[in-house]
Amino acid sequence: MNLSDFKKSLQTGRELAQLLELATSNLAQLRPLGIGPDIITATVSSSILVCIARFEEFLKTRAQHFLDSFDKASPPVTRSQLSPELQLQIVRKNVAAALRETVHGVKRPAADIIFDVSSVATLVSADTIWGDHAIDTHSNPSPETVTEILKVLGISNCWDAIGTRFAILWGAAIARDPTYKSIEKPKDELASLLLWRNQCAHSGSTPPIGPNEIWNMIEFLDCLASALDALLQDTYIQRVSSLGSVPASWA
Repeated sequence: MNLSDFKKSLQTGRELAQLLELATSNLAQLRPLGIGPDIITATVSSSILVCIARFEEFLKTRAQHFLDSFDKASPPVTRSQLSPELQLQIVRKNVAAALRETVHGVKRPAADIIFDVSSVATLVSADTIWGDHAIDTHSNPSPETVTEILKVLGISNCWDAIGTRFAILWGAAIARDPTYKSIEKPKDELASLLLWRNQCAHSGSTPPIGPNEIWNMIEFLDCLASALDALLQDTYIQRVSSLGSVPASWA
């Protein structure tokens, strides 16, 4: 999922936000149709769960794209050209994933584990950089997960870099629509959204929020994803160029 695909995927959230606006302002008219207040809580929960799930997918696939793009440079960048710390992060994550005994609570056959370990060994011996298994969101795209994933990519203090880019994008969003709230730290805002997501997913309850908060969430995730993608692209181009290769197109 590239940035354009992610922005398109938020359309589901926008449609749910429109439905929430309709239900909130016309609940009395909807009652004769057998539609009650539950439609509001259901729409709020659906909006949050869908949008956070899309962001998690974007985070994982773009981080994988970052790593896979080294092999597409001209000439390709090999694993041994990276810093030892970054090499270790990539290898460690892939080995750990290959050795997992269970996936989603289901025990893995020993043959599958051996196959995955052998595949990792082959890639290491081939001096290849690869994204498979190196990126794991733990089904939780929290600020801590973002930090962990970008550390695997060799990007430290990522929230400072994301914040600089986000501030420009969010300022433009507020200029277009002054109803958006002020956000100084995207890291804290993402943490708040994850609390909403966890409440919807695990407690069966719904945050007491309305259409404005949902619209704000959608625009925030759009800007956050744009800032994150720009950081990954800038880092990729700088790193590949410093190694004497021509970066591949960032698609």
